[in-house]
Amino acid sequence: EARTWQVATACQPGWACDRIEKIYQERFYLYLMTNKPSDKLIFSYSRLNSSGSSMSPCYFVKEIKRVLKNVKIAVIDKENYLCSKNTLYRYIVDSLAAYEKGSEEYRPLNIMLKYIKENEDELLKRLHDAYSYNNYVAPLSSELVEKLFGKELTLSVSRLEKYARCPFSYFISYGLNIREPYDYSFESNDYGNLIHRILELYGRRIMDWGIKYSDLTFEEHIKLSSEVIDQAFKEIDYAFDDTKRLSFLEDAIRDIANDNLDVIAWQNKRSAFEPCGFELSFSDFGDLKSPVIRLDDGRNVKLSGIIDRIDECSLDDKKMIRVIDYKTGKTRFDLTQIYYGIQLQLLTYMNVLQAEGDVKAGYYYHVDKPLIDYKADDEINYDILLKRHDYYKSYLNEFKLNGFTDSSSDVIEKLELHEKSGALDTINVNYNKDGTFSKNSDLLASDEIKDLLRYQSLKLKGIANDMLKGDISISPYIMSNQTSCDYCVFKDICAVRKSNIGAFRRFSRKKIEDIR
Repeated sequence: EARTWQVATACQPGWACDRIEKIYQERFYLYLMTNKPSDKLIFSYSRLNSSGSSMSPCYFVKEIKRVLKNVKIAVIDKENYLCSKNTLYRYIVDSLAAYEKGSEEYRPLNIMLKYIKENEDELLKRLHDAYSYNNYVAPLSSELVEKLFGKELTLSVSRLEKYARCPFSYFISYGLNIREPYDYSFESNDYGNLIHRILELYGRRIMDWGIKYSDLTFEEHIKLSSEVIDQAFKEIDYAFDDTKRLSFLEDAIRDIANDNLDVIAWQNKRSAFEPCGFELSFSDFGDLKSPVIRLDDGRNVKLSGIIDRIDECSLDDKKMIRVIDYKTGKTRFDLTQIYYGIQLQLLTYMNVLQAEGDVKAGYYYHVDKPLIDYKADDEINYDILLKRHDYYKSYLNEFKLNGFTDSSSDVIEKLELHEKSGALDTINVNYNKDGTFSKNSDLLASDEIKDLLRYQSLKLKGIANDMLKGDISISPYIMSNQTSCDYCVFKDICAVRKSNIGAFRRFSRKKIEDIR
């Protein structure tokens, strides 16, 4: 091929090189180069590009392997070509990263320590210091704790949960008041606040009308849903029409809000419990009395928070209460997280409301837009759910309330009006054929609920005691594949690596028997 190109160009001087001709030209030069050496010929090529991604050998290497059947390709050990400082730096960083992951491929310490000993290299010293860094954090003194947090504390339950996840992360956030730069874009927190406001406005309006959900007509529901969604968007005062993306986002949020209002109205219509309060606060100046935790050193901690929704129902002239906590994330009731103090909000709300009545159930309602395969012309709305909810059972199952219920049959009959067979539609309660409850139902006996609420109070006290003792240790948790570092914005400060299992508190699965 190379000879053909040479003859062609010699016979036709000035002939413009086209794409094919350039290929022949390139191969001709390679042919000449391979015939120049008299003793040894070495070909080398890179396996990785500058970003670390794999590269394929060029076609010429493949041609050599085809012609020379017995040729062997040797992989050069990195230690044999550390010919410059930059190469050494990159090698050490790569090796340390591999060591962190538990790989035995690279053992760079001897090379690094030898070079540092023989040379005054500041960068390598910093690499060495970073590698041998100990991130132990000493407890704060009592004087410093008092300066940071004060003598009398008023804390939200979410803050105590954050401390239980990792004391050091809490200290960075609320002791040093370090914050991420504010992002003026529409974020998940803004979405959550907007959805909460829509659900609140809808419920309050029905309360003001003085009607029950069982009397709510389809026309009233549609009109009210549209009005409260418009009002909530006006209150947030965000320029959704600035770009096509934001306009699309607004349409999507309106769609999600309408779907969830349909489902909530349908759920309430099937229950004897009626919503009686929305966004109720407990604090010194709130709607409800703030609970006070008496600590071991005599100090008091007052709790504050906001309860999304309270439902009530009468049974034998006694008021029963159901607590609903709206969630736009994937939060699910978890006894293990309760045991370790990282999911205490719902139980705290129930404890606060014990003075108002007999608290029989606590639930999370997950705001969602499930993707369920139905016919393209199906329009799921409040009227359709009322008439054909059996057909849309898989859709409605995505919105089932998640939490726990008093196992008394009288209470369950009020929570959802139903026949005693099969699975209920709004809560996870299932009947066996003999009329008893199945084991996979989310039920707790009255004594178990009391023990759970008592444990919640003791756990909050223990967390607050540790906090005011000055414990700000770097001690994240790991549970299954989940860690408290996964979404922590300060994980680069504490320098804990997921591969360092010893740095984590290991949370094992717990049952109600472990809490009682």
